[in-house]
Amino acid sequence: MKKILSVSLFATCVLYLFACSPKTSPTKTTVETKEPTTDKNYTITLNSNYGKEIYEAKCGSCHDLNKPSDYTFKAWNPIMDRMAKKANLDYLQKQNVLGYLKDNAKAEK
Repeated sequence: MKKILSVSLFATCVLYLFACSPKTSPTKTTVETKEPTTDKNYTITLNSNYGKEIYEAKCGSCHDLNKPSDYTFKAWNPIMDRMAKKANLDYLQKQNVLGYLKDNAKAEK
């Protein structure tokens, strides 16, 4: 009987120690960006390569992609305004895609 009680007490202590130890599983942090307001100054560093990745992944998942050089940058703006909502792009993603399109768009006449 003494042995069973000792084993039970030991098992309870071990379980308590493991239950109170810090968890080592990785956590995922999500950062949500929103369109900046006009009352603050923002500096955004655009990355054309990141814009290309977003363009190919998000836009290309629903339809065939147009080449950036198919349209002028001026023509891309209303297209992006409409399609960014459908692709659920946040403000920064949209700006990076616009940067990619601007760098590769057909020249204005």
